[in-house]
Amino acid sequence: MQPWLEYDMGEVPQQPASQKLETLYADRRGEVRFVTVYRLVKVHHDGDEGLGRCRNISDGGAKLDLNMELAVGDHLTVAFSSVDTVDGTVVWRRRHEYGIVFDEAIDCMSVLGHLGEPFGSAQVRPPRLNTNLPARVAYDGGTVRGTVSDISVRGMKIAGNHSFEPGLRVRVILEGGREREGVVRWSRDNTAGVMLLEPFAVEDLGSARRLELSYGPDEPRSA
Repeated sequence: MQPWLEYDMGEVPQQPASQKLETLYADRRGEVRFVTVYRLVKVHHDGDEGLGRCRNISDGGAKLDLNMELAVGDHLTVAFSSVDTVDGTVVWRRRHEYGIVFDEAIDCMSVLGHLGEPFGSAQVRPPRLNTNLPARVAYDGGTVRGTVSDISVRGMKIAGNHSFEPGLRVRVILEGGREREGVVRWSRDNTAGVMLLEPFAVEDLGSARRLELSYGPDEPRSA
């Protein structure tokens, strides 16, 4: 039995899998599985999006670590890179581990080839969330208000009535008390790109919807 479709019969899923999911599970569990060393992925589900990690992948499915609340039977889209996006369905869940069966088989060796390229290359752009987060930006000389329009593990794009010079050291303070130190990398048209000196944990960015609800930084993850 392949780990991405591994199912511990002692675990009880949130809801019974449909006959279609059971058939997919039985048909595909014999596929070759490749370890991906927790590569970052972006997941879309029901109007929400979040970051997670891919534990392993085959032509027919993947095992993901996610901090987004999903149930067996939920349909989602997984972006493994800027050029590899796949639709699939949750077939099992154990806490924050999810088994996904793809709607259509993929060439996972091609996906792994893209995953092997460093972030910033032509094929691989660090995954980021589209957000609308009110923030304060503190710097030597004052504080201004802005909106974080996208966010990644290592950076933010902040729009507002400001004009920051590249190289400026800033502290970005989100509602709910979450804050990060960073350096302005670029600035144009009242929008600045900030490189974070202290990256976010992937779990912090598990759900854009939850971020916009401004939950506290110490809120525990749901089981």
